[in-house]
Amino acid sequence: MNEAGNGFWSSRDFGAVLDYSDYRNFEAVIEKAKLACFNSGHRMEDHFADVSKMIEIDKGAN
Repeated sequence: MNEAGNGFWSSRDFGAVLDYSDYRNFEAVIEKAKLACFNSGHRMEDHFADVSKMIEIDKGAN
C-alpha cells in the first residue's frame, strides 16, 4: 500500500511470484502489458509507474 492507500506490486516482487527466475525475462512481459494497455485506450501512466530502486552498496569496501 502507498501513502494514498492504493495497493501496488513492485515488478521485481511480482515477477518472483510468477516464477520468473530471471528479471530480464519478466521485463519483456511488462513491456507487452504496457503496449496492451495503450492499445486498449488506457493511459499507461494510470497503471504503470516507472520506479528506480536503489541497491545497497557494500559499505565495507575501500
